Amino acid sequence: MMKAGLSRQLVLFGFDLSIIWRYAMLGLDQLLGETRFLARHLQAPVLLWRPRMASVDCYQAGRCVERFAGEDFQLERAATADFFAVELSDELVLFRELVVPVQAEIYLDDMVRMEVAGVSPFADDRTISAWTITARTDTELSVLIAITADEHLEVAKKTFRDLEWATGAADPEVWAIDQDGAVVNFPSDQLEARLSEYRANALAAARRLALFWVLGASVIIAPAVASALRVDQVTEELQSVKADASDETVLADEVRAYRARAERLAEQISARENYHFWLNHIAQVTPDDVFLSQVDIEARSVLVSGFSANAAAYLGRLTEENAYTDVRASSAFVRDPRTGLERFTISWKLISQGNAE
Repeated sequence: MMKAGLSRQLVLFGFDLSIIWRYAMLGLDQLLGETRFLARHLQAPVLLWRPRMASVDCYQAGRCVERFAGEDFQLERAATADFFAVELSDELVLFRELVVPVQAEIYLDDMVRMEVAGVSPFADDRTISAWTITARTDTELSVLIAITADEHLEVAKKTFRDLEWATGAADPEVWAIDQDGAVVNFPSDQLEARLSEYRANALAAARRLALFWVLGASVIIAPAVASALRVDQVTEELQSVKADASDETVLADEVRAYRARAERLAEQISARENYHFWLNHIAQVTPDDVFLSQVDIEARSVLVSGFSANAAAYLGRLTEENAYTDVRASSAFVRDPRTGLERFTISWKLISQGNAE
């Protein structure tokens, strides 16, 4: 799960340096969170108590690797575990699915906060939420959001502490598991401790790998030096040949290179989408009672968000447009209690300008 970005911007020559930090943290999270080989070998296992099923599951790398019936679970097994978790009842958690463009992943924390603020049935000062990415394509991310109240987390932890075999164990993490088995970890000190240990293990493994690489490079350095000497000799001969080339040949090479670059530039310009035309077209088909807060056009994919008195009617109008296809709501329509308008997120594909004219 990606951490929240910097609390304030760092700007140099008009460029927001906090973006570099966001991308660095995103890359680290993807490496550690989505590389199951690393997680399977470097991440500590977690014993999960599931009250609804009366079972204890051993999870590693986000997957259940072993299951015990509650009455068959041995105290010796718990004594060897460093991390524990308890499943939050489905009746105490609200699951939401969110589909966002891949390009918006660095802002996923902010988007989730907006979604939670709009749909949470709990008081703002008691709401606790967490999210996880359940699916990834070249263009979209599927995000599962779990929303609950802080008192529900305490109740779940108490059920764990009341277990006989859990006496003396560390405080557990609290997990929410949807019907497809996707796990969402609510924030806690225990979760942060487990992830810190995982990062430390990954750093230690990287150091060992670097050491092996240096040793391997040392073994082959002797033949590499000999090869470098031969390369230097060949390079000198090649430079001598190039010096003998005529000015006309050099000029012809430059002309061919310029022509190739011009052809590539012409292809890029011809393939570029006419965004000005499509923005005008979207404005024309949008009724006056629909207020758009965001319009994203990437290649031929469009994603709009906003508010409307009747979002379903706007969805139907977009579906009837000949220039659009695959029109669908990315999330459920939610009516804002303050404005009385329905908040929506709708996506579709563009066909061609000919269909729009």
